Amino acid sequence: MKLKASLRRRNEQTTMATNDKQTPQTIAQKRAAFSYQRVRAMVSGSTPDDKAPQRFKAYANSFPAKVQMNGLGQALAFARSKSGTTAEGKAWQHLYQLVSDWLARPEGCFPNQDVLEGIMSSDMQGYCQAQAEVQALMVWVKQFARAEIRGGD
Repeated sequence: MKLKASLRRRNEQTTMATNDKQTPQTIAQKRAAFSYQRVRAMVSGSTPDDKAPQRFKAYANSFPAKVQMNGLGQALAFARSKSGTTAEGKAWQHLYQLVSDWLARPEGCFPNQDVLEGIMSSDMQGYCQAQAEVQALMVWVKQFARAEIRGGD
């Protein structure tokens, strides 16, 4: 709990705007923008009769529980194993890629590294930080999936 609180305080601090400088985005704003972009990509990359967006919405809703019950590594390994060419496979692939890209960004938990390799090579603190980060990211993913993807409820 102490780790999450300190991470949240550190990551969500912003500096005041001075002169012509803009205030940098908080980590929550970055998560929201990233999530919105990726959910919109799932919607725009599908045809009207494609079931992948509805499956993505369902999987995005259940993924945080998978992470909580099984751990981040197990949940991501499951998502990667389910990736494929069917609607379900495309949805799992998109979810896996979304989480992987978030954690592998330059300021992420595993910069420029495969997320599963990063998880396996990290210490307990790094693993817990990555898991907390994914849970925070998934709050936004779920909200935007519910808002942007119609049907499948």
